[in-house]
Amino acid sequence: MSEIQVAYRPELTKQDLFRLFTDQFGHIYDLYQTKGLGRDFVVQKNRLTTVGVTLRQDPSRTLISIHPFSSSMMLNMLVGGYVATMMMRPGWKKLEKEIQEFVLESSALI
Repeated sequence: MSEIQVAYRPELTKQDLFRLFTDQFGHIYDLYQTKGLGRDFVVQKNRLTTVGVTLRQDPSRTLISIHPFSSSMMLNMLVGGYVATMMMRPGWKKLEKEIQEFVLESSALI
C-alpha cells in the first residue's frame, strides 16, 4: 500500500478524483467505483492486477492511498493468499508506480 500526500484540496471529492483517473487511464484500463472494500474506486489492468484507490481528507492535508490486490477469488482460493500475493507483486508494482507517477505529476493534484 502506498499513501501519497498531494496539495491540500479540501474541495476535491471522490467523484472528482475518479474523473481525473478516468481521463488518464480510462482508455487503457477498466475503472469502476466500489462500495465497500475500503476503496473509493478500482483501476483494473486484468483480473490478476488490480489497484484500489482511496481519497482521504484530513483537517490539513489531502491523501491518496493505493491498495494493490487480486480481484480473482479463484486464484486466491487455489494457491492461497500469500502465494497469490507473491505471484502478483511484479504486476501490482508496475501499475502502482504508473498511478503514483500520474498523481505526482497531475496539475490538478499538485
